[in-house]
Amino acid sequence: MSEKHQIFIESMVKMSKVSPDYVAPLKAITESYVINEGIVDWFKGFANKTRESLKNDPSKVVSYQQDTPLSPNDKMLLRNDKESFDTDYRIFHKALKWLNAYLSNFGDTEYIDYVMKPEFDRAIRRGGYIDNIRQKAGVPNPINEAVDRAMQFCAVLECISSMGFHDVAKGAYETYMITEDGMGIPTKFMFESAFNDAEVLTEMAATPEQKERKKKAKEIFNSTVMPTIARFIFKHGKAAWDKFLKSSNYRMAKHYAEEIRKSGAYGTV
Repeated sequence: MSEKHQIFIESMVKMSKVSPDYVAPLKAITESYVINEGIVDWFKGFANKTRESLKNDPSKVVSYQQDTPLSPNDKMLLRNDKESFDTDYRIFHKALKWLNAYLSNFGDTEYIDYVMKPEFDRAIRRGGYIDNIRQKAGVPNPINEAVDRAMQFCAVLECISSMGFHDVAKGAYETYMITEDGMGIPTKFMFESAFNDAEVLTEMAATPEQKERKKKAKEIFNSTVMPTIARFIFKHGKAAWDKFLKSSNYRMAKHYAEEIRKSGAYGTV
């Protein structure tokens, strides 16, 4: 059992002591978590069956088979991906949050300019290549696995919420996200559920002070945020980026951004 597992389970135990009336749903949540995470060997076979049954279309499950050996260069790319993924993903995830905030406050002019650059296109193409060789080698994508686990667990929480225990389920969801953000693979921007509401992103007025803020933010956006995103895609594939682009957080931020651009609020900064 990892530290994040221990923290989550202990949190559920503490909640049950504070609210004895909720012992039954908290026990169900904890048992579902144990199964979903595959913590106990005895549960693993059942957990695998549960995962399969929760998939929307089992007929589309792909069985990977490596028809041709990977080249030495491809093996090196996969090794580098595995060795640095966790650290790079956390930096990437922070950059996504920064990107959403920038879009919702300052518009998407700079964003559109950046993603149209040849350098970003190269990152996307290389990311697609990384995804392909990972599939060819039968190496699971850590983002897909993390999102699958989160979605399956949230499905259980949504079920418990519908039974009249919304506050309990919401509390378990928040604890789960905190432990994943701190010690797992953060998935906040990667999927939607009844608990994963889009963050409220407020458009700001184009005051002189705000224009000065945009000038500074633009420098960070072009020098740090987008290059960080591009490097992650180039090195680890574009699966995480593709999931982010489908998220409610991104769609909301992009909506604000388009309105700001159309209004011409900031002009040329």
